[in-house]
Amino acid sequence: MNDSTSSSGCMRPRRPTCRLCMASLFLVAAVGCGRPGDGRVVVHGTVNYAGNPVAAGVIRFQPTGKSVGPVSVTTIADGRYHLDALGGVIAGTHRVEIRGFPPSETPPSGPGPQRQQLLPAKYNTKTELEVTLTPDERQRELNFDLQP
Repeated sequence: MNDSTSSSGCMRPRRPTCRLCMASLFLVAAVGCGRPGDGRVVVHGTVNYAGNPVAAGVIRFQPTGKSVGPVSVTTIADGRYHLDALGGVIAGTHRVEIRGFPPSETPPSGPGPQRQQLLPAKYNTKTELEVTLTPDERQRELNFDLQP
């Protein structure tokens, strides 16, 4: 009996969507969802500016040079951040962009009006910050003490 014939001998159309679903599940299982130890590092720490915790903001790790992978972003609240989505930040060298906002403003969730930026451009649009994460790290504490 082949795939298109039922036990009653009737012809049924093949179900490519089932095979596609199974192939997709296999691919996800093979690639993984991102866990520490598979080239990703859970990154956490503090962000201070002029000696004070950044009350609200966003920290972004963008692969640079020969490092390839997705950009990793998380929020900063009361001077602390913890990035473990999808297993953390991909190992490699990253440009680090940090944005700070007044405490009453929430981090961006999409396009919208420009918010007041509390940190100098040298920490975000013209960042001078860079960090290298190695594949053998499971987690890394990165504290940023930014100066005016």
